[in-house]
Amino acid sequence: MEEIQSTKIEDYAYAKQLIEDFEIGDEITEIGAYAFYNCREMKQISMGPNLQAVGSDAFMNCSKLHTLIFRGSPAQPGALQKVLAQLTGEVEVIFGNPDFPDCRILFPEYVESYDEIGPAHIFGRHIEGEGFRARQCFLESGFDFRAYDGIWAKAAVEEQEWTLCKMAANRLSYPNSLTEEAKLNYLAYVKAHDICFAKDAIRQRDTLRLEQLLEAVSFESDFFERAAELASEAGWAEGVAEFICQLR
Repeated sequence: MEEIQSTKIEDYAYAKQLIEDFEIGDEITEIGAYAFYNCREMKQISMGPNLQAVGSDAFMNCSKLHTLIFRGSPAQPGALQKVLAQLTGEVEVIFGNPDFPDCRILFPEYVESYDEIGPAHIFGRHIEGEGFRARQCFLESGFDFRAYDGIWAKAAVEEQEWTLCKMAANRLSYPNSLTEEAKLNYLAYVKAHDICFAKDAIRQRDTLRLEQLLEAVSFESDFFERAAELASEAGWAEGVAEFICQLR
């Protein structure tokens, strides 16, 4: 993993490089314009709360960047929202230590387009997907969990099952400021789409995350039997053991 040592990442500093995983040091306060332009293999970036400014199109064409590790608190998100604003694809933010996270939040993908609606080159803006509204859930006091939970009703209609299972699983596993109403909504979805959830857990092979969710959700025994079979087919022995343990 690369690590930088100045207070700013200069314009075009890492443009077009074959970087997959990048760590932005705590001393960095600014990312320059086009700093990671066309880093098409970039999958994950780790950043700290001291980052405050992000230049234009710093992450243009980073189409594989789906994981942001934020080494700080949701109450002090620094420039996290500015980074997210430049990523229209699905992005999961992991707060704190990625091995033992304080919180995980999934920001769905969204699509933005413009249509000409008049002879004077006036354009109308169209946004599809709740990912845009999810990215607006920031206040001066930090990330607004309740506003994020407020997009669920519309997201549950518009977003794909895979995305919704991950959104719900994250909120149930890390219930920061989770109201009882929101909890019941997420629980209902996960139970109705339990096999999708199992497949996602198996794909990620994150035992800690799986344990946290199984503590939050009560599944029927046939779910654990089917999930154990799927984990076995995927060759994930730890997952098999975890699902079988729930049957006892």
